[in-house]
Amino acid sequence: MQPDSAFAESYERMKDYESGKGKSDLTRTDSLSWKEKSWVVGIEIGNESTAFDWNKLVKEQIIHETVGQTPVVLALAADGHSFAAFERPDAKTMFILQNDTLITDVAKYDLAGRALNSSETKKANLKKVNAYQEFWHSWKIFHPMGKRY
Repeated sequence: MQPDSAFAESYERMKDYESGKGKSDLTRTDSLSWKEKSWVVGIEIGNESTAFDWNKLVKEQIIHETVGQTPVVLALAADGHSFAAFERPDAKTMFILQNDTLITDVAKYDLAGRALNSSETKKANLKKVNAYQEFWHSWKIFHPMGKRY
């Protein structure tokens, strides 16, 4: 999402928070992984949950995993801030990420999960999975039995 230009001055005060560089005890982030103030992306499906290290996502850009019994893909957009998570059609389906496009050997999808192959209009869109960026300490309080990727 892009900031509304009518609120540019208000957003300017938040730039350190949005980039994870806030200095206050409330908004600062830890640059190391799995520390109390480290960022994670959490995915919860039914009673199962997994936290994904933000640093690992930034490094790898795309992560294939299973949450509970559901195969998922987590992708970081080219802007380095936005991300999306989807159910994979099956555990064998693997994607590559290229210019905000998820690609398999037979299909392409945008980061909204919409099928892009015009020649394959019958190809189903990907099913979105709710994913949340949070501090590690917050995620683990509400998901004490959750897994770490």
